[in-house]
Amino acid sequence: MFEHLERWAKERRVYLLELTVVTLNAAGLSLYKIQEFEIEGDEKEFIIY
Repeated sequence: MFEHLERWAKERRVYLLELTVVTLNAAGLSLYKIQEFEIEGDEKEFIIY
């Protein structure tokens, strides 16, 4: 999935892909790190329970 996304973006000269994951989602964070995406910041109190 990520390979397709990156290829699609390069073909269209997209220079930034922005992904969002809830910090409590350990599996999601792990997947992004495996794909070598950088964490640029976090949003405090973004989700209301």
